[in-house]
Amino acid sequence: MEFFNLPISSKVDKNIPKEIIYKNAEADEKFKRIFIENVEKIRYEYALTYGNSNIEKYIKDDERYEEIHFIRVILREKGKENTISKLLHQLIPKGTVLILEYGEEIFISVAKKKIGSERITLEEIYDSGWISKESNKLKELDYTKLNPTNMKILYDNII
Repeated sequence: MEFFNLPISSKVDKNIPKEIIYKNAEADEKFKRIFIENVEKIRYEYALTYGNSNIEKYIKDDERYEEIHFIRVILREKGKENTISKLLHQLIPKGTVLILEYGEEIFISVAKKKIGSERITLEEIYDSGWISKESNKLKELDYTKLNPTNMKILYDNII
């Protein structure tokens, strides 16, 4: 996660209990089993806001980019990363960067969302595929090198 080079003031560093995910998702037994068997731990690592970055929020109709969440998901095994990331994107009504981790590899997932009064609609999910934690490609995600005009543009740069 260090490759994002985010401000220290944006660090949250808290566990998210898996049970909260099941309950909020009203997950069926099949999904619950996938989650239990494949996810070791979920960490809410960073929350980039205007207060800790001076980057303006962006709100227009059903697009809301008030902050960007960075969440690390440590996996027990590969194979269900697409299912797990899709569910998490559907549950979180904010710009979210999911970093799924297995051994020395990471899988980054971000999604374009429309947020209505009752539901979140995923327009498109962008996944990196598995990348070595040592890959030079990750240097392109350094927060200080991205366009900070507003939260939407910054999030689009990450995509």
